[in-house]
Amino acid sequence: MLAMVRLFPKTGMTKLWKMLEENRQKFVTEGVEPISASRFEGHGYINLLVKAESLKAINDFLIGNINEALPLRKTQILPMMSPRIFPVEEGVHYTLERYFAQIDIEPESYKTVYDKLVNTKFSNDTYANWLSYSFGKEDILLSVFSADRESTMELLRREIGDIPGVRYIEAHRAIKFMPMQSKEKYEESRQAFLYSPAPGQKGQLVNPDLY
Repeated sequence: MLAMVRLFPKTGMTKLWKMLEENRQKFVTEGVEPISASRFEGHGYINLLVKAESLKAINDFLIGNINEALPLRKTQILPMMSPRIFPVEEGVHYTLERYFAQIDIEPESYKTVYDKLVNTKFSNDTYANWLSYSFGKEDILLSVFSADRESTMELLRREIGDIPGVRYIEAHRAIKFMPMQSKEKYEESRQAFLYSPAPGQKGQLVNPDLY
């Protein structure tokens, strides 16, 4: 399973980020592999994307590793379901900003909105990075690369905000991002969830059996 783990530090965001950065490849434990970390503008937590065997394994990982190294004020675990990771153009990761959208959906519209997003053709200056259901208070999570905040918000309003069943959208800019694994391991962690083309091109999962 994939899960988004939110870490709220007791002693400051900079200390937690530095600790994660210095130990990024030492946190792999039985049943848990950290994939990447993100820090968002205006929010007092760090998002840690992990691949795990169970929620218990994630909890043991937090208590046994991170909380001992740097005490946490609290944590939130958002299990993810049916994630899709999309290919993006070469260089997008380095030249554009990352934005993370949290979409609240009417209960009867989960699948309709999710399918619509998978089949939405995004604009020329905004690229969908990944999409997933969430078991947290946000029903669908969407990560995009975009040139600026205006382009991102325009896309969200135009392509997503008017989809029947969407109640509201929040979007946040990532001010820091780092893989928590080697380049090879990072790509391997993504393989199970890869979707062949970008949204709107009638693609399919690259590894449906593994998925």
